[in-house]
Amino acid sequence: MLAQLLWNPRWNETLFLVSCAERLVDQPTAHSENEIFARIAADLARGPEAAALPAWLTFRLTFLSREGETIAGEVLFQSQPRRRPAAP
Repeated sequence: MLAQLLWNPRWNETLFLVSCAERLVDQPTAHSENEIFARIAADLARGPEAAALPAWLTFRLTFLSREGETIAGEVLFQSQPRRRPAAP
């Protein structure tokens, strides 16, 4: 149990990406944007239909909040389109 608390690569990766996203909203840096792009591109490249995906990639960070019975969304960051590394 103690080993799982200290060594959990998937959870550590998730925390790192959340930290990058928070930095992009507060003080955008190329490093944070590059890290998120790299993770998204790597995940897409591992997918079964990676070759059929578009060559360009963009992402946005959206804050969702509940207002009564509805859910409202606000885009806090929108990246510029970038060519995927694995794209031919």
